Amino acid sequence: MKIMQLYKKAFFVIIAILCNIVIVFGQQQPPDPLAYNVQPFDVLHYDVMLDLRQSPPSRQTNGICRIYVVWKENPEKKVFMFHLRSLTIDSVQSNGIKIESKVQGKENEATFHYTVAAPDNAKVGDTTIYTVWYKGIMTDEYGSGSWGGVSSSDSTVYALGVGFQANYVSTTQHWMPCYDHPSDKATYKGTFLVKKGIAVASNGLMKKRDIDDSLSQYEWTHNYPCATYLLTFSAAPYMIMEFGDDTLPMMVFARRRDTSAVRTSFRLLPRMAATYSRLFGEYPFEKIGYCLTQKGAMEHQTMIAYNTSLAQSKDTVNPVAAHELAHQWFGDLVSPIDFRHAWLNESFATYCESAWYEELFGFDKGFITNQHTKSLTYINTILKNEKALPLYDYSRTAPSSNYPETIYQKGAVVLGMLRYAIGTENFYKTMRRYLQTYSYRNASTDSLQSIIEEVTGKSMTDFFRQWIYQKGIPEIKVIHKNTDDSTKEITISQVQNAEYGTYTNMPIEIGFVRKNGQPTLYTMVTVNKNEEVFTITHLPTDIDRITINQGPTTRTLVRVQSIVDITSIAENSPTDDDMSISPIPANGFISIKIHNPQYNGLSIINQQGTVFPWNNNTISESDTIRIDTRDWIEGLYFIRIDYPNGAISKPVLIMRD
Repeated sequence: MKIMQLYKKAFFVIIAILCNIVIVFGQQQPPDPLAYNVQPFDVLHYDVMLDLRQSPPSRQTNGICRIYVVWKENPEKKVFMFHLRSLTIDSVQSNGIKIESKVQGKENEATFHYTVAAPDNAKVGDTTIYTVWYKGIMTDEYGSGSWGGVSSSDSTVYALGVGFQANYVSTTQHWMPCYDHPSDKATYKGTFLVKKGIAVASNGLMKKRDIDDSLSQYEWTHNYPCATYLLTFSAAPYMIMEFGDDTLPMMVFARRRDTSAVRTSFRLLPRMAATYSRLFGEYPFEKIGYCLTQKGAMEHQTMIAYNTSLAQSKDTVNPVAAHELAHQWFGDLVSPIDFRHAWLNESFATYCESAWYEELFGFDKGFITNQHTKSLTYINTILKNEKALPLYDYSRTAPSSNYPETIYQKGAVVLGMLRYAIGTENFYKTMRRYLQTYSYRNASTDSLQSIIEEVTGKSMTDFFRQWIYQKGIPEIKVIHKNTDDSTKEITISQVQNAEYGTYTNMPIEIGFVRKNGQPTLYTMVTVNKNEEVFTITHLPTDIDRITINQGPTTRTLVRVQSIVDITSIAENSPTDDDMSISPIPANGFISIKIHNPQYNGLSIINQQGTVFPWNNNTISESDTIRIDTRDWIEGLYFIRIDYPNGAISKPVLIMRD
């Protein structure tokens, strides 16, 4: 087994060198987290030792880290760069010889780092071992956030690999000297000294030995390349709960008080792993691990930090656990070349929540229902709170962050749209090809687009431009006219901000709701213009109204501003301007303002499509109806105003604080 591990490690080292040999002329660039910085070196391995003998939750430590670096370019006049924040360096050695480290920049800057010289007479292909002795108090991320870095609470000290607000994003540098950039993946060994009764969770496979009656040592070895932001440790009075088998160990590090809840919450973990393995390829690492922490969740490679309160919920569906497990493929097996491409991680993991619901509840009630919820959440809350952001290279200034909700919910629905656009079989074939092509390496948004085009033979330029590189979403107004008893004319107008242009190849599913309770009929149209008219023939004569983007096939990320039903053409036919609703989203009450005196009835259409006439027609002002929605279930409703020769419907989302 040890010989096989050495061969495997040597293989990954060779691949890393071959994939990263790039000749660059000129000065070395500082490590910008939002850019791919080609460096003359490649880190092969980290070997870190942390002394955590002070009882958690103390963040006080002494550490030693050995960094194995291979030179890709002639190292003459080159330096090795590493990051370390909030901790003091005692000394640095290069191949056993003490050397000087130099501080570059200010500690609150994104590109703050240390430099150390290359050894004299070193040449391309040589390996240098830098050893850093350091000490101090490990801290959480700098700036207004406190999520990333090292935290301590409830007798636990633990590390989370990224910061939501830190301008340097990756926060492993708060406990370990490293080149803290996602583009440089390395193998890892972590050794942790703790008092007896404390267990340490980390990446890879574990060995434990008791040094004496009061001291234990945990050694974790991970022989797969790993981005530094995916490295972690957590020390607490844990018990280790087993869920897997000898083929694939699955473990959860939990407090004794939480074991019963954990057993319930993680009951379906083996099925989760089997589902994703079927969809995306065999699980890529040596174990699946979760450790309960006060803050989380975070997809550290093979050891996921998981919020204790979620584990205590006893939710067997456990979508957050499913999300983080999906990251072991999307983000861990294949990591972004830099953090501009973070959507490749979060959008896919959030899409995989929908795939998990599909596994449990089927396509309609599982996948489509979950995609519908994500779409509504993005359109009605996230878009309002974060403003319009693209998926790639989005702004990180408030109200955004390093990980805005946009790249989770919007991204998940966009991937659902991609699945529809290229077909389910091609979608999963593409994902497997992408993961196989870039296994244990890094990828970019261009990498994904190229793989999709390779598999499908279709150009994806317009799709990526509209949904990934461009901010905003399409907004539409719909007019439904009766041409005759069996023919309907549907006009769809795009009314979004002009800067977003005209969306093309946009699928819109139209539902024809019948008066007598018969099943709704659905048809799909493709919108390519600012205004298009679609004629649907051979329909039953009992059509009452239409629905937009609520069918069983897919969800398009589109805001429907209004649906106008016109039963007969007349001078006073209803228009979009005849009714307005506020606030949207709503919580306790909604106000419906009526602008057309021909109004003769109001009804509410719930999420199941049932129509409820509104019997209280009292107008509280001259033209306004106020409705109490405090007893309504959260979700999307339509308010319909009837007129003598038609109706107008507008959406309202009910959300609780």
